Amino acid sequence: NTLIVLTGDHGEDIAWGRFDRFQKKLRKKWHRYRVTRRLTRRHVALLYRGCHIGHGHGLHDALVRVPLILHLPGTVPHGWSELQVRHIDIAPTILELAGLPLPDMTGRSLMGITKGQEDVHRTAYLEAVGRVIPDPSQWLAGMREANRYKYICAPHRDDFRPQLFDLAADPEERSNIARRRPDVAARLRAAIEALPTQSMRGGLMDAEERGRVTARLRDLGYLDD
Repeated sequence: NTLIVLTGDHGEDIAWGRFDRFQKKLRKKWHRYRVTRRLTRRHVALLYRGCHIGHGHGLHDALVRVPLILHLPGTVPHGWSELQVRHIDIAPTILELAGLPLPDMTGRSLMGITKGQEDVHRTAYLEAVGRVIPDPSQWLAGMREANRYKYICAPHRDDFRPQLFDLAADPEERSNIARRRPDVAARLRAAIEALPTQSMRGGLMDAEERGRVTARLRDLGYLDD
């Protein structure tokens, strides 16, 4: 009678930074160099350490599309779904399975989907905080709508060009269509800008709470002394 929930908070990726547009040429040169020098996988890993490895630097699907598995024999039916859901849907799902009342929450239980009831893709908010969490200039915000459109912007930066991808036609997110579909970009940007008034019911942290959170983040290694 134990519920097991398996998911991930993010994926991992290798970002080439300003070399993106030369990526194909670099790959060809690197392949020839690797063949002629007989380099091992260890050497490949050492080379990649010169790039951005990990997460926090972007919002592409390799980083934000993660699995969600629910296991409770006799209660959660076997099967799978292609519907886009969100991390905020996990807590209400657990509460429903436990028979507990649902408080005022942004997420919605997934039990209807597990039972085959009709549902729709749930628009998901995305966020990347860069390498230094307290610095808002590094933040990226995004919306993933209808399992098709992905919009990415940097709310605190003027030098970042917003990105819009059609995941159905461009699953590798290589073609930015923000200028071609300004209607979609504007709609998703407005949804991002409306989020604080919808979700921050409790207001901002006071000084004491911020101090506790900062100390905890430092203990976990996210902040430098």
